Amino acid sequence: QTDMSHLIHRIQNSEIGKDDIEKCYMDLLNRMDEQLLRLTSMKQTEEEERRIKKMQEEMDAERKRREEEDKRRKHEQEERQRKIAIEAQRHEEEVEARREQERGEDELKKQVEEEIESD
Repeated sequence: QTDMSHLIHRIQNSEIGKDDIEKCYMDLLNRMDEQLLRLTSMKQTEEEERRIKKMQEEMDAERKRREEEDKRRKHEQEERQRKIAIEAQRHEEEVEARREQERGEDELKKQVEEEIESD
């Protein structure tokens, strides 16, 4: 702005020529170009940051979805294993009960045979 004030002062005092005006005009255009480039660069940077943030959010959402899916699968697997363990325990108890019953029957037969023999 001091350049413009100085320029205006020189114009008013007729100390400036056509070459000076063209030079100032070109300087002004160059400054405007530089500012436009800076603004464009800032805008591109903001857009890139938004794009990166969106990608990160999508990756986070996908990671969270996979973690939830893994938790669900793990829970289902644990539930299946628990049911298998319960079924195996029940089967083992049934087998043991049958063995006990067979031992009892064998013992009873043995007692009956002994009584028959003693008579």
